[in-house]
Amino acid sequence: MGIYIDPNCVKYFQLISNDVDPGFATMGYHHAAAFEIVTTSLPVNWHVKIYLNGAINISPKSWQVDGFMEDFYNRDPLANEIFEFEKQKIIEAD
Repeated sequence: MGIYIDPNCVKYFQLISNDVDPGFATMGYHHAAAFEIVTTSLPVNWHVKIYLNGAINISPKSWQVDGFMEDFYNRDPLANEIFEFEKQKIIEAD
């Protein structure tokens, strides 16, 4: 669902780690070294955000809005709708 590169250039992939609860997924960051890259296509909705500390977040721009992830994990219906919309774009990109 996204890529995070920390200030020390360690890469993590943001993956859906639980979608058992219908309508509310959870995501987690997993060390990129544990995965094999199988495609080089990029989803059209990914946006690069560079933080002052040098960290980089590559994910949908709407997910990068301050407070979005908190709203998402608090099960805000609008945040979930945005998440599902962006998730579908990512899935369709592959």
